[in-house]
Amino acid sequence: MLDSTELKEKYTEHNPNFWKEMPYRISKNSLLLLVFDSTYRAWEIDNTPVLASVLGETTGYPFWITDNELTFLVHMDDHDCVIWA
Repeated sequence: MLDSTELKEKYTEHNPNFWKEMPYRISKNSLLLLVFDSTYRAWEIDNTPVLASVLGETTGYPFWITDNELTFLVHMDDHDCVIWA
C-alpha cells in the first residue's frame, strides 16, 4: 500500500499549484499516475503536459506520480502537501 507516512522524504512543500507546475518540475516521460478514491487506480501518461491537463480536470484525490523505471516518487495529498521521495 502507498502510505504517505512511510515515504522516505527528500523534500516536502505545501503547494496547491503543484499540478500546474509539473511540466516545469518533472522532466520524465512514460509516467504512471496512481490515485486512491475507493480503491487504487493507475494510468500510464505520456508526459507532464498531458498529466497536468488530466489533473486539471480532476480534484480532491491524493495522487502519486512515478515513471516506468521508478526513478522518483512524488505524492500530493488532499491538503496540498507535496512529498518527494
